[in-house]
Parts: sequence; structure tokens; C-alpha cells
Amino acid sequence: RRMLKRMKVNPENMYLSQRLTDRLSQMKNYPLTVIEAPMGYGKTMGVRSYLKKNMIAYVWQSAKDPSPDYFWRQFCRSFSQIDSEIAQELEAMGFPGDNVLACMAVHLMSTASIERNTLLVVDDYHIVFSEKLNRFFQTAARENIPKLHIVLIGRNQFDSCREELKLKGLLLTLTDSDFR
Repeated sequence: RRMLKRMKVNPENMYLSQRLTDRLSQMKNYPLTVIEAPMGYGKTMGVRSYLKKNMIAYVWQSAKDPSPDYFWRQFCRSFSQIDSEIAQELEAMGFPGDNVLACMAVHLMSTASIERNTLLVVDDYHIVFSEKLNRFFQTAARENIPKLHIVLIGRNQFDSCREELKLKGLLLTLTDSDFR
């Protein structure tokens, strides 16, 4: 038997079309970006490549488990790279499972000391997707926290308030057609 070796791809060497680069460059203009496409379209590699090539400040979190509480702990650990004190308060608060807690969490995030534009990327969002998390990210988008831009990468899971957020200029959406 012949074993196939898994190739490691250096994101900095990945080719991105000018059209995709132009679309990805818009992420810093929106509080929330949703990148949706089926598996294999290069969402993760494309975003990583763009961020590294353009030396954009980012924090990366990969969703690995559908548990909201586990996701929240990981989210807070990721946020600690932006502001460790606020991250500790967010973690102590627990998963924002209702509107009141979502508003409180977003308000706390809005008090963070964010020195420069930073993208907080959640990869494989479809693994942890829930209406409660969607509500939290909608609330964050509406708050439009200065210098914080949330990017959700997944497989067609963010439907909540999409049109309203787009109309208000709070949401950028990239789909499989952007990655072709």
C-alpha cells in the first residue's frame, strides 16, 4: 500500500485572485463578516493567506466542539489576546444564552482597549452554530465596536437578521462565488 503524504500549504504562498483580495479587503469596513461556502472552497486558507500577506492584526479561533460553553471559553481565551481583563470578565459571566447576557457581553467587549483594527476570526462556525450565538454576533455587529471586526467562516449557517444587518451596513457576506 502506498500512503499519501498530506501536503502542508504555506498560506503566504497561496494565490488569491484580485477579485477575492478586493472582497477580503472590505472586512475591515464592517463589524461583522460572514464567509459561507461548502467544504473545499478554500475559505480558511484564503482568509489566512490574505491576513498574513497584508499583515493585518487578527485573532484566530477554530470551533472544534458544538458545546456553547466550550466555545465561549475558547472565545474568551481568544479575546484575551485583545484585552485580557475584559476576557476574564466575559468568561466569568458565562455563555451569553439570552438577549440580556448577549447585550452585557457586547457592552463589556466595547470597553476593551483595542489599539488597532483587529479581526476576530471564528473558523468552522457551522460546528458551533446556534440561534443564541447568532444573536450574540448580531448584537456585536449592531454595537459596531471600534477597531473590532468579527469574521465568521462556515458553511451557510448565519441567516439571522442578514438583510437588516446588510441594509444597515453592518454585515459583509462572502460566498462560494467569491472563492471561484
